[in-house]
Amino acid sequence: MVAPQVLIGFGAAILIPYMNVFFKYRFDISDSLLGILFSLSSAMIGVGTVVGPRLAARLGGKVRAVAVTQFSSLVFLLVMGFAPMLWLSAVGYFDAYRLDEHGLAFVFRFLHGADTRAPAGFC
Repeated sequence: MVAPQVLIGFGAAILIPYMNVFFKYRFDISDSLLGILFSLSSAMIGVGTVVGPRLAARLGGKVRAVAVTQFSSLVFLLVMGFAPMLWLSAVGYFDAYRLDEHGLAFVFRFLHGADTRAPAGFC
């Protein structure tokens, strides 16, 4: 269980710090629009936190939810990187970021065991 998390951590450490550079130079956007883009991605995490437990239940458990969210995150990263338009790349970024954070939440919850006393809205 350690090796996949180490690989994801190294990948994120290499990729995430340069997201602003990617959007700034690929699409020539202003700093204010870049700030709005990043704040909306954080808001997507909040929305996803509410939806996450329902997603895990619908997919049949946390392990399947981890697999689906991590794979989908990679697909959306590819969409983000190869999209010719800003709006499509932004949607790819929002979904990749949201799904990656969901996957990590499911992994941590799985590794630490389920606490049945946890509120239903939290993963």
